[in-house]
Amino acid sequence: VVMGHRSGLSIVALAALALGRVDASALSNKIYTQLTPTGVSKLLNINGWIGASSLERGSIGYLYRIDHPSQIAGFQQSNGPFYNGEGYIVLLAQSVVANKTAMGELLFQQQLRGVLIYDDGDRSAYSCGNIRPGFGLGTADASSPQWNQVGGGYGQDDQYGLHWTGLIQGPVFLLSDADAALVNARYDASRNLNSPGKVQPNMLGARLEFFMWAAGNAKMCLRRIAGGDVGSPFCLPLGGWSAVGSLDPAGHSKEAIVVAAPMDAVSLFHEESWGANAGAAALAALVATARMVTYGLTDSDRAGSLKQIYFAAFEGESFDNIGSTAFYSQLLGGRFPTGSSSASPANVKKWLEFGQLGTGAAINVYNVNPAEATFSASVFGNASSTATTAPGQTAASSVANSAPSSIRKLASLPDRFSVTNPFSSVEATLITDVTASSFTNQFFQSRLDNATNLGLTNASTASDANIVALCDVLRGVALTLTLEAGVSAPATRDANLATTCQQIVLNVLQGLLLNSSQPVQVSNASGIEYQAGIAGDGRPLTRYVSVYNGKVQSAAEAFMYFQLGGALQLPNAPSANGCSNSESASSYHTLLTNIVGNDQYCFNTSVFWIEALSPAFSEDGITYSITDDSGVYSTWTESTWDEGNLEIFLMQDAQEAHALVGGGAVYAVVITLFVYFFNKKIAISPDLQAPGQLTPNI
Repeated sequence: VVMGHRSGLSIVALAALALGRVDASALSNKIYTQLTPTGVSKLLNINGWIGASSLERGSIGYLYRIDHPSQIAGFQQSNGPFYNGEGYIVLLAQSVVANKTAMGELLFQQQLRGVLIYDDGDRSAYSCGNIRPGFGLGTADASSPQWNQVGGGYGQDDQYGLHWTGLIQGPVFLLSDADAALVNARYDASRNLNSPGKVQPNMLGARLEFFMWAAGNAKMCLRRIAGGDVGSPFCLPLGGWSAVGSLDPAGHSKEAIVVAAPMDAVSLFHEESWGANAGAAALAALVATARMVTYGLTDSDRAGSLKQIYFAAFEGESFDNIGSTAFYSQLLGGRFPTGSSSASPANVKKWLEFGQLGTGAAINVYNVNPAEATFSASVFGNASSTATTAPGQTAASSVANSAPSSIRKLASLPDRFSVTNPFSSVEATLITDVTASSFTNQFFQSRLDNATNLGLTNASTASDANIVALCDVLRGVALTLTLEAGVSAPATRDANLATTCQQIVLNVLQGLLLNSSQPVQVSNASGIEYQAGIAGDGRPLTRYVSVYNGKVQSAAEAFMYFQLGGALQLPNAPSANGCSNSESASSYHTLLTNIVGNDQYCFNTSVFWIEALSPAFSEDGITYSITDDSGVYSTWTESTWDEGNLEIFLMQDAQEAHALVGGGAVYAVVITLFVYFFNKKIAISPDLQAPGQLTPNI
């Protein structure tokens, strides 16, 4: 019994010592939480890089919340956190991100280890885009108009927006609403709340990991291969595939008109690049126009057209016009649409492009080339005749100073392959809500350029005022194109094409901005005419530019391919039973939809893919190199990365840990001495003695 008693007390002593050690080592894990946020990746061109990256093992710091611009000053003061040698992760409200001055002060602090952005419901005017859009890193033209009045203010000379800036040597994450609520609740219950700039025991910290393998610039990262010659590159060229359709798939020798729209969108957070006003409405307009021009025309009607019309959704236009310059190189190189059946560059006489649209702002017919105004005047005249409210009419002072667009870039390109640039003198028109000198899109190149920016919901209808106003103008555009091509005008083929346009615009916008699984449905008096869509995930469809990777297409590229395929189909579609996908740029071919939970449709159509790889790159298997570093063509690449990770925990404080260990040791010594004294000085009752046990002397 005495031995058991003594052992029990000894165990207590040892437990006390262990408790001190365990408490000390467990400080960093008491409220350990692992989250999966959306991160900012790193992009590189020949001039440098933009974006962000963590350290290879992650970036660690104390959390410091800034939910109002006024708190930036306290963050920087002489006794603030950046002067005590500690690293900090800033928990940042969207309302602060939208403040140019605050962000300009915050981003260049040496001790900033990372940023966690959360949505606080603020929708102040905010753009991650440059003041002068359309110019890549290091190539801003100070003489160009400042189209984007809400952009810039963060980077070099206040010309570059957040997306186009090398942010920090640390990761930048966007928290989901649920994760933001959790992290903010933990922050409110922590010691960080009242004294965020004073390092104390048990403060809330974070570890952010999103490591980018690429470094330096695009040329450097393309030379490096992870895992040797058979491994993966440290970066890949931006681009992918553009979707193009033709009025007459066998008519590539005819004089041609190009009708274009940008396929991609931009946001600081690539997985939330919606581009509602910047691109989505333009794509909807492209599909609706293609349908109105070709609806009801037989293959004989289309073959008899006087001119060819190409309907093109170009990938990568936000990054020095990757898709359209790839088209330019293929056209002048005798490879568009194929090497055996190529259009003549000299035959491309007219260009019509859809720009920012859909917010309800006044639509303008914008003449890009003031020296060639006939086509633009025709578009304006016909659009005025079909619209209840006539569009505006404006013109650039010169092509070089025109609104950002694909045609502005193409018109500036040098001759190629000893072939004269046909776009330097082309008749070009933009259909856009851009004014003569600025954008109307207050959320240009940000995640807030979403369905809300267009007033679009799942309950929106084809009769909504903005959609009706857009289709009024598009009917005039379609009329102009049919008159140019010498085919029957839309009004003589179907009096209900206005309704068809409105259905397509509504459904394409809802598919892009609300639910990618929702098929675009076109109906007539007899019922459903056709549906087109993809096997989406039920979320909005991010349209951030893809990377060029062989024959793989992104979801956004596939979406537009199916939409153009449906719009350009011949009458009397074949049955879906036995239909298969095929492709030809020089003849009609079948295209089978892939719509989850719906009937499938087969189109006999004239849509085809063209490669969207910048002419600056050469391709050799899985490796790429930059063969043109003149800066004329895009050299943008995206870094490969490790999986993103975010951990929230209590930071261990060394002094407190030592105090706990020391306290545990002292307690153990006291208990041990007490046990020793107890055993020496206290007698055991004879009644408790075992037989033959001696009674100790007292």
